[in-house]
Amino acid sequence: DVGQTSLNTQLSNKYRSNYLYNRPGFNFRINRDKYNFSVGAGLQETHLNGYLILQNFPIDRQFQMVQPALHFNYDFTEFKRLRFDYTSNMQEPTVSQLQPIINNSDPLNLTVGNPHLSPAYTHNIRSNFTFFDPSRFLNVFALFTANYTANAISNSQSVDKNLVRTTKPVNVKNSTSWSGNFSMGIPVKEWGSRFNIGPNYSGATSASLLNDISNTVTQQTLGGTARYNYTLGTVLIIDLSANLSHQQTNYSFNPQQNQVYFNKTYTAEVNVNFLKNYSFNTEMDYFVYNSITTNFHQTIPLWSMSFSRFVFNNKAGELKISGINLLNYGVSITQTATSNYLQQQTNNNLGRYLMVSFTYALNKQLNPMDGRDRGRMGGGRGMRMR
Repeated sequence: DVGQTSLNTQLSNKYRSNYLYNRPGFNFRINRDKYNFSVGAGLQETHLNGYLILQNFPIDRQFQMVQPALHFNYDFTEFKRLRFDYTSNMQEPTVSQLQPIINNSDPLNLTVGNPHLSPAYTHNIRSNFTFFDPSRFLNVFALFTANYTANAISNSQSVDKNLVRTTKPVNVKNSTSWSGNFSMGIPVKEWGSRFNIGPNYSGATSASLLNDISNTVTQQTLGGTARYNYTLGTVLIIDLSANLSHQQTNYSFNPQQNQVYFNKTYTAEVNVNFLKNYSFNTEMDYFVYNSITTNFHQTIPLWSMSFSRFVFNNKAGELKISGINLLNYGVSITQTATSNYLQQQTNNNLGRYLMVSFTYALNKQLNPMDGRDRGRMGGGRGMRMR
């Protein structure tokens, strides 16, 4: 009838669901002076009961899986430690992933659930080493992580002749990811300086389907940071740093579409404290974005400057005037490579502007010892009112 609406039950959704799981298990633990060790396992049983009311469609799924775990800690000394952890977990499909209802809120990008999904089973390894030499203020940190997921839940995408994309979750054989991070801080007391280096590496392999064609995507990122800090008492602090990231994404179904990025960020910052209650800060960030595949190159310099006047006891109050983005570059860049597309996004940001602010640090009144000058504008951490 004219003027009346009718409910499309094929595109509408109303459901109820109950999610119940039990996980009995055991752990065996050994404690010694320098190390402790534990091993155990649990049996997780999950029951997902749902009902799609409009479609008269029941969802009744049960999953069982053994989940072992292992933890090992070794303390060589009070300042040198090694940790190793292995855990496993089951990732059950959610109710929305199981519902065979089309979501057409975006007509060009449809999504639909898959009632035949099975849970994914993930194995996680994490190990780290820490070392600190209090006599020289030398620190070392290393971290390694790895994950393997069997029966992983991924996305299957199909594109029709009208360029409408439909996405549905499916199970694939496996996916893997791994990462390694290392950092070292080296002080040079004679120069009043400190060097920090931190290389890192990460990678991941996943599978997806595009128009029923299997595609394996491998991503590898190599990068790191380097930083130099110079301190002259509480008067002058200089920070110089570089952050590099080289990412490569390889596609098995079309190697000609492989993507390579190389992004760099260089930063220089100077803080000067003078006449007891005044502080000056200037910072320059220089961003470099490169895409070797698309021959894209963009540089963005951002320069900011501020001047502060501290007031009240223990410098609890700070009145500051700041000039942001003084070179008036009002854009930012984002580069993304996914399973089947490349995206380079340029956003418009605020151009040059001035800002006046007042900050009051409550912790400096509650804890006078926290009022000591740390050589940074605004003092240390704590509760602030602005």
